[in-house]
Amino acid sequence: MGENYIYTNYFEDVNPGYEKNGFKLKDRKDPDEISTKLYDALYKTFFYDYTRMCKYGINCAQIRGQKFKGPLFYSIFLLKDPKSLEVDFILSSDYIGPSINQMKLIGGYRDFEIKNLLRLSRTLGGHILWPRGYKGKPTINQVRGGEIGKGYGFYDRIDWTLFLLKTYYFFIESIKDPCFETYCKKTVENFKDVEITEDDKRCFEALYKAFEDSYEWFKKFGTFKNFCDFFLLKGSFVDETYEVLELTTFFPIKPVNYCEYVKNNIRAINDRNELIKNNYIKKVI
Repeated sequence: MGENYIYTNYFEDVNPGYEKNGFKLKDRKDPDEISTKLYDALYKTFFYDYTRMCKYGINCAQIRGQKFKGPLFYSIFLLKDPKSLEVDFILSSDYIGPSINQMKLIGGYRDFEIKNLLRLSRTLGGHILWPRGYKGKPTINQVRGGEIGKGYGFYDRIDWTLFLLKTYYFFIESIKDPCFETYCKKTVENFKDVEITEDDKRCFEALYKAFEDSYEWFKKFGTFKNFCDFFLLKGSFVDETYEVLELTTFFPIKPVNYCEYVKNNIRAINDRNELIKNNYIKKVI
């Protein structure tokens, strides 16, 4: 697989001809669920280097399709042992580019504008993997999505997700047992001039609970730095010192300048694609 897989439009992969006038975005299929090309690219980017995997206690990765009541969908299964069928974690792709729904609702983008942006945002750099979920509890994918309750939500903001994940990693790195009160206190100390509302705190708590459900997964990496290095986020979504980059002002959580968020989100995806490409070149040289 050449480096072209990095710049493939995975939205187009499962929605061929989507840029035509007759295609309605509301009828779209989700690459995060059904794109075999996307899962193959994610697998080869993050789980092709066995030495790198072993560094974090990841022994065997497999792409599997599953079908329950709905259509067939894909995930990456991490097994405890290459010879065993015992599953350690199940990971699903998550799109971290600007949401189609939020571009419409908050940004006022028209369909043709969104379709053009998808060429850039639905490349490989616009995707990450999170644990799939546990006993029906809300996943990271779901919680960081649109409104999780009336009047509040993260509006698919990956900058907020990573910022709160870094806060969560503070407790993993310091070997302290996190509780929501200390987690929330650690979060808000970064925003001393901002009035934190109860809705904001409910948002923080929702992601905190999702992180808690995936504690063993995050613990594998030990530090936020290692997590970012593994998923090739440095220099795009986090800076050289692993500070999370604001794609637009953190407050209010609902972006006021959504065009700024989209612009910076696309820039971050492009920068991440470059890092993925450079990482690929190192593998083949």
